Amino acid sequence: MFLHHLIHKISLVDSNLTNQSYFNLFQVTYGGIEFINKRLILYIFFLILISLAIFLGFIGNLLTILAILVNKEFHATNYLIIVNQSIADLLISSFINSFNVIGVFAGEIFFLNRKPLCSIIGFLCLLLCGASLLSIASLAINRYIKICHDKIYNKIFTKKITYLICMIAWLGGIVLGVPNMSGWGGYGYDKKVLSCMTDRTQSQEFGFFYIFCYVSVPCLCILICYIKIFVYVRKYSGKVNMNGTNHKRNIQLAKSLFASFITYFICWMPFGLIYLIDSKDILPPEAMVITTVLAHMNSIANPIYFAYFSLSFRKAYLKVLLLIFPCLSRSRTGLKITTSSHGDKKREDPH
Repeated sequence: MFLHHLIHKISLVDSNLTNQSYFNLFQVTYGGIEFINKRLILYIFFLILISLAIFLGFIGNLLTILAILVNKEFHATNYLIIVNQSIADLLISSFINSFNVIGVFAGEIFFLNRKPLCSIIGFLCLLLCGASLLSIASLAINRYIKICHDKIYNKIFTKKITYLICMIAWLGGIVLGVPNMSGWGGYGYDKKVLSCMTDRTQSQEFGFFYIFCYVSVPCLCILICYIKIFVYVRKYSGKVNMNGTNHKRNIQLAKSLFASFITYFICWMPFGLIYLIDSKDILPPEAMVITTVLAHMNSIANPIYFAYFSLSFRKAYLKVLLLIFPCLSRSRTGLKITTSSHGDKKREDPH
């Protein structure tokens, strides 16, 4: 009887072990080649756009920083804030987006074995995004005072105060990331985006705090500033002397920064809405993947707008490229000489 009872217990243990092994064998591992094969089109689309954001974001923001540092005409205080934002966007492009690519290929095992790294990535993502948005808001206020209240501009935006404003943008990003460290929310591997970020399933209250305090309020402030700028310009541009070329440059910069803000809003608001709606993690992966990649594509926008709206920035970008790649200067010189010689021949032919 005892022997029969012992054999029965051993068989139950074996059965449990077999069932556990079977479960582990078929348990889903998020990320990695086998996983992305199941949604190949979705994650190829994700990888292409994230890779594009890494390349263009790194090159564009680095060029912007170097262009401002190299050119004396960009040494006004407002360009310090642009450098501040470009640094945040550069780090989002090169650092945060790179871990999105690693997450797709290496999968959740890579991050589950490195939980402190996962928390750091999530924290830095919030910090950098917060610093970027607060820098955009600071620039909007800066342009509003410069264009609409020029007489008091130099008293407000001294170099010391501007440096302080830049520091506040980063401190604001840190304040945004700290609540998750203290247990209000959390950081973890997101099984839809295949990377580390704020865990939207832990605290919906933090999601509301982030969206309304750190997105809605700065966006409202930015919108009001640019509406006031364009109303002022439309009302007074033909009636008062606004320093000619300098005023045109200020308006061009305001247009590029406003376009940057609109892009930020379009890129981040869908992500914010999905973040709030999907606190129970019930939406399909496509919703989170598309809104995340759209949000991270925002980091490439500023250099494009600066180049499009500002001749000064185009010249500055070219100057930096010629300093980095002197061979481009020689090829341009050769092209000018060739063009000039052809022009001389054409002028000599009629004689």
